[in-house]
Amino acid sequence: MRLTDTSTCSCSDLLSQHGGALAVLGLLLSLLLGAPAAHAQSVFADAGGFRIADDDGDYQLRIGGDLQTDARMLLGDTPGTSSSFFLRRARVRLSATLQRRFSIRFMSDFGRGQATIQDAYIDFRFGSGLSLRAGRFSTPLGLEFLQSSNATMHVERGYPTAFVSNRDVGFQLYGRTLGQRLQYSVGVFNGAPDGTSLDGDATPPKDLIARAFIEPWRNNRDASDWLRGLGAGLGVSVGTERSANGSSGLASYRTLHRSALFSYRGGVEADGRRMRLVPQAYYYAGPFGVIGEYALSQHDVQRGDNTETLAHRAWQIGGSWVLTGESASYGGVSPENSYDPEAGTWGAFELSAKVQRFQFDEDAFPQYADPEAQVENGTSLAAGLSWYPVRNVRFMTVAERTTFGGTEAANARDAEHTLTMRVQLSY
Repeated sequence: MRLTDTSTCSCSDLLSQHGGALAVLGLLLSLLLGAPAAHAQSVFADAGGFRIADDDGDYQLRIGGDLQTDARMLLGDTPGTSSSFFLRRARVRLSATLQRRFSIRFMSDFGRGQATIQDAYIDFRFGSGLSLRAGRFSTPLGLEFLQSSNATMHVERGYPTAFVSNRDVGFQLYGRTLGQRLQYSVGVFNGAPDGTSLDGDATPPKDLIARAFIEPWRNNRDASDWLRGLGAGLGVSVGTERSANGSSGLASYRTLHRSALFSYRGGVEADGRRMRLVPQAYYYAGPFGVIGEYALSQHDVQRGDNTETLAHRAWQIGGSWVLTGESASYGGVSPENSYDPEAGTWGAFELSAKVQRFQFDEDAFPQYADPEAQVENGTSLAAGLSWYPVRNVRFMTVAERTTFGGTEAANARDAEHTLTMRVQLSY
């Protein structure tokens, strides 16, 4: 979840620094376009993106992308941040299917003036309920983090996402069973710190991550419509982390709008087990939706001869209501009638509200964190309005207030008031 401001770079810089990303892009295209001509028979273009496929679907190439431009306005004096406009995400997605059972996904991001690889992995489908994934991808822990950034309730994901690992490199077995009602994932990863992503790892220990999510009445025609949208699950990660190569192995934390919250004192290092527990649920019924999540992140830390097990936690619960009557869902809102003022149709409108709270372990103070500089806890309240003129476009405005407490630094800190806006296009 950590973001850094960067300056823009030239095209020549991107080519020289990220030739590997472009090479992967070329490889995907050559794999598909190099297939026998008999397999490339149809080209499709619709609201779901662009696709080249044979009639049987054994060979496919899908092309998609996301563009999100944000405006962040801080209403007051918040140290370390400023109001700004920025290109949050500029992503290109390629996914290819080879002989039905094998697929490749590649997603690059050119937002914030950087060229990065977000996803790069291979899937192998053993059967209808079991697949193997290998490469760099989202770890199966947080409910909101696994949700597409195009479909999240507000511009920023909630605080529980800051207490789980984000993208990492590893191997994962996953699938659906029990009539598609139970979704499961279990994998081994390098072990990214809270709220961060990794491309590699400097230490031998790895993280074991597992998640199960059940929708008891999914695809049950006899069940009430009020039950089919209920889902609940649990994500767990267990591993060992120690400092290495100048890195403490520990994360620092910021508010949703990038002002400092909590960081460890100098000399504090990871020194043993790291465990995360993430219960989660959502419920969708007609135009109404609710999503809730709790994240516990526990770390063994050391400073000099002192050791401690610290547990940080966060939770959130949010609700949404599609004013125009379309169905709410984890995958987002699709307007029944696209924007057409001549025909008197305006797309879909959605109201949303969220409350969330974070809590850093009180035992971290004062030995491992400075109470005169760090915050112990805080609560955020937010409300938002989204307009979907067509399926692929969204305009969003969110107002948020965050208060702080628990330490001298928090008591001296004013509440943070922000107004964020986003214009996004995805296909």
